[in-house]
This record gives sequence, C-alpha cells and structure tokens, in this order.
Amino acid sequence: MMGILNRSTPVERALADLDKARETVARWQTEQSTKAAELADLEARIGDEVLADETAVQRLTGDVTRLRAEIDVAARTADAASSRVVDAGRAVLRAYAAELKGEADELRAQAERRQAKTDKLLAELSEWEGGARYVPYVPSPAEVEGAGMAGIRYRTPKTHRLKSEADGFAHRSALFEQHAAGTPDQVAQWVASVTQLVGRPADMTDKTSAPVTVTVAG
Repeated sequence: MMGILNRSTPVERALADLDKARETVARWQTEQSTKAAELADLEARIGDEVLADETAVQRLTGDVTRLRAEIDVAARTADAASSRVVDAGRAVLRAYAAELKGEADELRAQAERRQAKTDKLLAELSEWEGGARYVPYVPSPAEVEGAGMAGIRYRTPKTHRLKSEADGFAHRSALFEQHAAGTPDQVAQWVASVTQLVGRPADMTDKTSAPVTVTVAG
C-alpha cells in the first residue's frame, strides 16, 4: 500500500483541506473569545466611565453594540466553518475508501493474470497425465491454524492469497464509505484513524477545539 503513504495522494490532499477547514474554525473561535473578553472588560468599567464623564454614554453604547454584534458574527461563522470541517472529514474517508478500492482492483488484476497462467499450466498437466484433473490445494483456515500449532507450515497458493488480500481491501473500502455517512462524531473518530494509518504525526489530527460558549448580558 505504498500509494496510500505518498504525500501526493488524494487522501493527503483531502487531509490538507481538512486542516484548512479546522484552522478556519479555530480562527473564528479565537475571534469570538477575544471579542467576548473585550466586552466583559468594557462592561466591568462602564459605570465608572459614565460617572467620570457622562458624555461617554453614546460612545460606550456604540462599543457594546458593536462588540455584541462582532461576537455573534464570529460565533455564526465558526458554526458554519464547523459544518465544513465535517464535510471535509467525509471527503477524507471517501478518498481513503477509493485508495483501498484501488489496491483491491490492482490485486485482483494480478490474481487474474496469474490465474490465467495457472489454468494454462494445469491444462497442460492434465493433458500430459491423460486427462487427470489437477487443482491447487487450498487449506482451510482451521487446517492452517492446526498445522501451525503442530509446527507444520502450509503454503497457500499465491493466486489465492492475492484474491484474499483483494477481498480484504474491498471490505475495508466499503466500511470507510459507510463511515463517511456517519454522524459528525463518528466521522471525526474515523478521520483520526486514517491520519494514523497514513502515518501522520499526532499533532496534525483534529486541532479544532470545542465550540466557544459566550453569554452576553442584556
């Protein structure tokens, strides 16, 4: 699966888009927190400023109104950006599912090429042996396990192994497609799994903090 580890893959590009979406959320959440702190500071000193200069009422009223509006805008923008984070996460999972499907398709193609040659060789052997039929022996999982416990090693035909690996990749691809349709929390959980699977550093995963809750009096 070297393709999935390549930084230029669709998965890495989707993860880069996700990083940008998360950074946008964080930026607007910071803006919301900053303006909320400014408002709290202003409201704490409004009374003293008015008592010191009653002509400051209009200016202070305007500042309070502006800050409350800016907090609301920042909160709404952060919420909208959070939705885009979820969409970007779904795109990551679908890109990873596509990578897995590509691996499955390639393994199946290899298996088909090998099977064609195997069929040709078996047909020649059958003709050589007067029509006797020969087939590769594929031990069951139970046989393989039992043989391993007994110190015996079975060699499963390579073509069969390729087909089994292809089925495994296809199954995982279908699972990640299903995960992409999950809830936002489920999407975030599986995106974290993808970042680990592609070998990304831990600090490049979810950088988005919980939504900022600001209570504005009045």
